[in-house]
Amino acid sequence: TPTTTSELGAKGAGEAGTAGAPAAVMNAINDALKPFNARVTAQPCTPERVLAWLARFFRVLSAPFVRYEVRGGRCATELKVGVIAANHRSMFDVVAGLVCLHRFGHYPRLLIERRYVERGLLGHLSRGIGAIPVDRHSDAGQALAAAWTALGEGIPILVMPEGSLHWDPEDPLSTGRPHTGVSRLATRAG
Repeated sequence: TPTTTSELGAKGAGEAGTAGAPAAVMNAINDALKPFNARVTAQPCTPERVLAWLARFFRVLSAPFVRYEVRGGRCATELKVGVIAANHRSMFDVVAGLVCLHRFGHYPRLLIERRYVERGLLGHLSRGIGAIPVDRHSDAGQALAAAWTALGEGIPILVMPEGSLHWDPEDPLSTGRPHTGVSRLATRAG
């Protein structure tokens, strides 16, 4: 419908059908969190909020098996942005890092192998937390560019310098061939 009251010169059409979608998503999230006596009361559902919820969830879920002991870190609350490089011996390393960083109010973007970001439930979760997909076989520079952009916006980056999980029966303590991405991120970040 033409109008002179909007910059577009037209009245809206069809918005009523989309008005309920955000509420439906938030209700679905709250239904999923109900067994944990948790409730989401703030919108929008940003990657930082999702990471905070996941950190709390994983801390409770892992409590019977893991004791988190964070030493030091007095300056961590003052740091606003940075590159966090963590060892990568198992998938639990990401969970442990998330739980420990939550203590300081840091919710970094994770660099994750592209196949995990594109498939299944883990893919949905990875995209929900704003993960940066890494593809070492075609264009690794694209992931670095996305990480540099995030750093420039004040968002910390979490990277596992070893890349993929590695197991060498001849050298079980080896973490595999190191990659240079973490060095390039840190150097450019200053």
